[in-house]
Amino acid sequence: MKGSEIKSAAEQAEMKRALLEFAQKIEHDPFQPGFPQTGLFPDEIAEIIEDLMYVRDFSEITIKINKEDETLKAEVTSRNK
Repeated sequence: MKGSEIKSAAEQAEMKRALLEFAQKIEHDPFQPGFPQTGLFPDEIAEIIEDLMYVRDFSEITIKINKEDETLKAEVTSRNK
């Protein structure tokens, strides 16, 4: 295999992985109220907000964020469409 073919195959595999992860997030809502997410960093909090506001189309969300040692814990307490 040529280098470009190897790179193309790796990019296709990564795209399939990303699409599968996205599909699983859509099917299985991990951000339901009352289920805390632990061990998070600030950029992951931003991903939760993006997921709820833009992917799942909620117009209003309330998130409780606590600091745990070096990471954060986030819990969606309410969300409205």
